[in-house]
Amino acid sequence: MQDLRLLEYFVTVAGELNFTRAAQTLHVTPPTISAGVRKLERRLGLQLFDRDSRSVALTADGRRLLGDARRTLEAADQFDRRARSVDGRIELVVGTFWGLGADRLDRAARHAVGAGIDLHLDLRVYGWDDPTGGLRQRDVDVAVVPGPSDIDERLRRLPLWEEPRVAILPHDSTLARRGHVELADLDAVGWVRFPDRDPVAHPWWRLDHLRGGPPAERGRVHETPHELMLAIRNGDGTCTTLASFRDQFSFEGLTLVPLEGVPPVPVDLAHRLDRIPPGLRALRDGLPPHVPLHP
Repeated sequence: MQDLRLLEYFVTVAGELNFTRAAQTLHVTPPTISAGVRKLERRLGLQLFDRDSRSVALTADGRRLLGDARRTLEAADQFDRRARSVDGRIELVVGTFWGLGADRLDRAARHAVGAGIDLHLDLRVYGWDDPTGGLRQRDVDVAVVPGPSDIDERLRRLPLWEEPRVAILPHDSTLARRGHVELADLDAVGWVRFPDRDPVAHPWWRLDHLRGGPPAERGRVHETPHELMLAIRNGDGTCTTLASFRDQFSFEGLTLVPLEGVPPVPVDLAHRLDRIPPGLRALRDGLPPHVPLHP
């Protein structure tokens, strides 16, 4: 509901005391946040924030209404969960990063139904726009999330499995004929660019923490995996991915080579701390054991 979205803008800005950070948290633009707060202020006939070019602070009215706004959002959330759990039926909106774990989620739902739990999943796929699989925007109840994010302090993560990284290389390149490659090999080739939508996840996937900074990147930003793979196939750089994505995407003309000396990627089932999804335990208990992949 639009009114609830305005309340969410208000509560998020009140928590961050910064419109830009609030926009990043909700995955919208700062002008959208500003316009939403102004619209709410006009509707209420009150000023919620004192703001200038250097600082943002709650007004007395803003402080007075903040608790009510938070309780309203929590009540709406609770109503939504109950509405999707009537007559014993549990509906979970589940997000995934590029479809990671989708087959396992389907098996988990069927396992729950076989155990007498009427669990139904609404599966949604997110990419670089939201590495948390929809948790950032509160679009989902729970998500399969690989690696860290900038909203981890708001998430509870339940470990599922760890997954090796592989390098994506043109099949006719010298590195593609090796049994494995190392980070220095990829840095010598140069990295293709992909969207930077999460200030924690993006450098982590690029392995900045292992080399102490960003690598040399080549070309434009590629918005989709297909664009990125075409660039790699054309010799415009390289990057890494998860071993299991060999079954998710087409790697025609490309070779996936194991990356040595790099820790595996943790894959978690995550939900927001302020929202414990119904059916969470049934979903997790039904997830089949992970079989290690050896690309």
